[in-house]
Amino acid sequence: MTRPELDVAVDPARRLVFAAGPTLYGASADFLAAPLGYGVYRWTETSVEVASDRSVWVTDADYDVPSPGHGHLTQFREDGTQLASFDLPAQPMAVRVHPRTGDVWVSLTGNILRFDGTTLHTVGFERSGFDLAPDYETDGVWVVSGENVVLVAPDGAVTRLHPLLSSRTDQRYLRVVPPT
Repeated sequence: MTRPELDVAVDPARRLVFAAGPTLYGASADFLAAPLGYGVYRWTETSVEVASDRSVWVTDADYDVPSPGHGHLTQFREDGTQLASFDLPAQPMAVRVHPRTGDVWVSLTGNILRFDGTTLHTVGFERSGFDLAPDYETDGVWVVSGENVVLVAPDGAVTRLHPLLSSRTDQRYLRVVPPT
């Protein structure tokens, strides 16, 4: 059984904060104690991301026995109405929306998926990714995978690989600073 994680996404334009964990919360940054009513969706929410269209993308994972290993990718409108949902073949670890392309990237145990607005693609990167961060030069995504940080192109090709500076296995989180 994988331990549920926590993820946070911020919508600065609306001053909203979303937190994923055992429950999905959306709250005003001015008053974090007042959830916006998303509540528990299905299982344990593993990751959350706010897209440029103000929709909220969430992954959830089934940690229940006897058949763990499934998940969903779900898109909510800013008012909490569900817009889309996709079954995932494995437990998701992270969801990130590329700010320029709008592609939704999902890391799973054993693969990476990319949703281009029409189709959910398996990009062919056949390793687990813990966290993702969009690359602003290639439209690909950086992936923390094992002991490396890897740049994966939209077609799944690994275009760069950098070893982590430490051998600690708990280094899972990744952010890329956009160009100014």
